[in-house]
Amino acid sequence: MTNAKAGDSWHNFGLAFDVVPLVNGKAIWDSPFWNKIGTLGKQIDLIWGGDFKTFKDKPHFEFHPNLTSAEANQRKANNQSLIV
Repeated sequence: MTNAKAGDSWHNFGLAFDVVPLVNGKAIWDSPFWNKIGTLGKQIDLIWGGDFKTFKDKPHFEFHPNLTSAEANQRKANNQSLIV
């Protein structure tokens, strides 16, 4: 599930990623550690999907300081760096 329009996900720009805790090599989607994982990501200035207002996307992190998706699309179209 996403609220991003096609091509407007931060994943499309290489500025987002998803994580999941593993126990014995198996993904634990209902992990009790999501808040701790979110806190760790935020400590290094990542935006955590667990803080989203419209839906909680706890596996999701993104980094795009002061960059809107419109600006990212423009920079991409002009072959400019996304992170300055």
